[in-house]
Amino acid sequence: MRYEQLTVRLNGKGVVRRNIVAGAEITGPRRLVARADQFIMSKIDARNGALGIVPDKHDGAVVSSDFPVFDVNRSRLLPAYLGWLSKTRDFVAQCRAASEGTTNRVRLREDRFLRLAIPLPTQRRIVGYLDRLQAMVDALKRLQAETAAELDALLPAVLDAAFRGAL
Repeated sequence: MRYEQLTVRLNGKGVVRRNIVAGAEITGPRRLVARADQFIMSKIDARNGALGIVPDKHDGAVVSSDFPVFDVNRSRLLPAYLGWLSKTRDFVAQCRAASEGTTNRVRLREDRFLRLAIPLPTQRRIVGYLDRLQAMVDALKRLQAETAAELDALLPAVLDAAFRGAL
């Protein structure tokens, strides 16, 4: 059987596939199954913003115990709100404060993390606003890619015209 493994990118860049491996290739004492809308973090890099919400497309993927996953109490907290909140400097600073250890061995202490206070304003409005902004950013990135492709296609035609003396 093959398993998708996840990782969490630094600086709030999201939860992504690390690789797909055969069960026999998985090493270590235990694996956790990550479910859509769970909160996930890297114990080693939570202090660097390696936190996020498991996307639907990665439901059922596995992670090592260095990437604990948490169910979100939906009666009090929207997963999308926690996802956005975890990208803020203040949240990452709290994760840094909940971490301890020596150089290259600093790890988030789950017991300290679970004691963090999370502000609970009108989440739906905030999430809606941030989702709309993200959609605009995504649209701009698509337009940038399309423009770059058009310029790449145009350059040879301009060079041909220049060498033929048509310009």
